[in-house]
Amino acid sequence: MSADTFAVLVILITAFVTLFTRLVGTELMHFVPLTPRLRAALRSMAVSVLVAIVASNLAAGGLREISAVALAVLVTLLSGNHILAIAAAVVLGASWTSLLG
Repeated sequence: MSADTFAVLVILITAFVTLFTRLVGTELMHFVPLTPRLRAALRSMAVSVLVAIVASNLAAGGLREISAVALAVLVTLLSGNHILAIAAAVVLGASWTSLLG
């Protein structure tokens, strides 16, 4: 099996597993009682995934990544708008890459 075929196969399997867990997971949750503790865990799950992504990028990145995250934190504190904060960080990172390489 060539590397290209293997890569396509891995992508297809990953897509299938992702779709399956989203569809079946939603249906299975109908049978699970939502306790306050479980509800809190489900709410914090998205935050923990985002923090893991940001932390790994910061660990592997440099001044550009640190500046983008710092800007996102500042915009969030000043405006309370997370989407605006993410947009500002993306614009800073893209501009930095475009202008400074």
